[in-house]
Amino acid sequence: MFLVGKHAELEKKIKMYRLVFRASSIVCLIAVFAIFSQLPFLYNSMHETGKVLKYQAQECSNSAERLWEDIHGFKPRRSNGDDLPSSVCKANANESCAPKFRDLVA
Repeated sequence: MFLVGKHAELEKKIKMYRLVFRASSIVCLIAVFAIFSQLPFLYNSMHETGKVLKYQAQECSNSAERLWEDIHGFKPRRSNGDDLPSSVCKANANESCAPKFRDLVA
């Protein structure tokens, strides 16, 4: 009778281990399915984000080019405010050819 009690206890343990194994297997399969079902959505989201970032970078680059062209489109001036001839500016590419801040503000 002692063996029957041990045998019954062993059967209970085996049933519990099977139940835990099955439950953990089901949870693992659900997790794997959830991950793989979300991959296309993640890819699409990242692809769209990349397109938006490229567009914004291009707009920033275009804006910087326009600003650069606007800044270099000013007439060069001497520190006293007189215009410099363009030949002097091209021959001597120095600070005196750059527009002064007060000229930009005024």
